[in-house]
Amino acid sequence: MKKFLRSIVSNLFTFLLSLALAILIWVNAQQTEDPLRSEILTIPVNIISQPEDSILLDPAPDRLTVQLVFEGSTSTVNEVTTNDFTATIDLNGVPFGTETHLPVNVQTTVPNITLRSQPLEITVLLEQLVTRDIPIVLDIRGDVSRDYTQGDPLIDPPAITVSGPASSAESLDFARVTVFLNNNREDLFDTRQPIFYDQQGRVASVRALTLSDEQIDITIPVTESAGFAEKSIDVNLIGQPAPGYRILDINVTPLTVLVQGRPTQLSQLDRVQTEPIDITGLTGAFRQQVALALPVGITQEEVEEIFVEIDIEPLFTTDTYTPKVLIQGLDKNLAAAIDPESVRVVLYGPLPVLELC
Repeated sequence: MKKFLRSIVSNLFTFLLSLALAILIWVNAQQTEDPLRSEILTIPVNIISQPEDSILLDPAPDRLTVQLVFEGSTSTVNEVTTNDFTATIDLNGVPFGTETHLPVNVQTTVPNITLRSQPLEITVLLEQLVTRDIPIVLDIRGDVSRDYTQGDPLIDPPAITVSGPASSAESLDFARVTVFLNNNREDLFDTRQPIFYDQQGRVASVRALTLSDEQIDITIPVTESAGFAEKSIDVNLIGQPAPGYRILDINVTPLTVLVQGRPTQLSQLDRVQTEPIDITGLTGAFRQQVALALPVGITQEEVEEIFVEIDIEPLFTTDTYTPKVLIQGLDKNLAAAIDPESVRVVLYGPLPVLELC
């Protein structure tokens, strides 16, 4: 019995040894025919479950990669491409503004290979994506020329919209644009790049932000300073009085008015005119309140009532008549001889009256 058991054990050992040897020979043959081979690939890491209002600040998405080391038979490895692997990190639940370690999930569709990846996890910094309007502050250096006035500047646009990580956008306070005046006598037009400042008044970087505008257009009006002058009033009449009448006198109250304008324009202005006054067909004096017709750029310092009085009188003339002498009251039994038969009469008076004679 013992011999029988020893025989079975001996035969079993011999069988197992033979099997192991056979497997070893088969493996060796396979490796000789299709040996093992290792390869290294670098593939991008895809991001999943990223909130819409977020931005991956670190690392930059284009620098998210993982290195793969895989081993398999030469025939298998020769067919492998980067498309056979995927690497992902899941941003679901990642807090804003805090560095977070996330595992890298690597998967492959290639069977019969061993696979290792590096790194196993990636540290990410996720921030909320915000949009803000940053006001433009204009810094004007220098002055306009003497006797000229600087007007209210025009800034286009008056604010810049920035978009990007909350840590960068929310730290901004304002953007400054500096322009220089050098005894200017004309409007200043300039285009400048703004410099951004944070809440502490320090220059701030905006490299991580998207700007709605890169340049700011500045317009500073420059006008000649206003001067004052006393100018006589000239009455502007149109039309003519009725036939047989004439203008006897024209009076305006007040005689002068204080006007305001540019010195060069005032120096070229001798008088100021009233608005047109139509006297067509008038036969008598009249009084009327009028307004001034001032040139563009000239204004009254103080608006006051202006009255114009116009005297119109008939034209006086002399006319000669030679009427026949008529006899009146002669008795019918009498006869009279007239010598001369006509007389010469000279009349002097208003023309409209004489024309009726």
